[in-house]
Amino acid sequence: MGEWLVFSGGEIPEENLHNGHRPQDFAIDMVPTGQVVGNLVDSLTDYPGFGQKLYAPADGQVVQVVDGMPDNEPGYLDGFMALGNHVIIRHAENVYSVIAHIKKASSIVSEGEEIKQGQELGVIGNSGNTTEPHLHMHIMSSLTIGKRMPPKFQYEPVAESVELVFENILVNGEDRESYKPRKNDIISNIQ
Repeated sequence: MGEWLVFSGGEIPEENLHNGHRPQDFAIDMVPTGQVVGNLVDSLTDYPGFGQKLYAPADGQVVQVVDGMPDNEPGYLDGFMALGNHVIIRHAENVYSVIAHIKKASSIVSEGEEIKQGQELGVIGNSGNTTEPHLHMHIMSSLTIGKRMPPKFQYEPVAESVELVFENILVNGEDRESYKPRKNDIISNIQ
């Protein structure tokens, strides 16, 4: 809800930190417009994004929930579990959305649950590969994000990134259809 600044998004590396990193080529990172990206503060609660509610982007079935990872202190990150606490939703064959960096113990959905667009999932936190609270979202073709496997095991193919397209959204105050968010866009739901 509200207005959000896309600080990483688009189809080129200069606009999107995830570009070139399957399955996140078309991922977006965003914060509420009152939050200054890169401005480290003393407490997570000082960030406008921390604790903001997260909602399902479309109907689907929850296929993965991770909820027990601690939130990082501002300026520190957990590079071991990049997504941190997260929810993955299967929307259709080969279409999975990932909502990441959720606050510890805030997820209110369960694996196997059928959910509707707009249903609450949890709240923004600062878990995983992040130094400050923000919403990370991407869509991928399978659940295989990438696994470190010993050389003697067979290679497991990594999911492909699927373009993230909003059917109808406000972008910089204008109604847009079939829109792919880009860096510096200010986006909000049409209500």
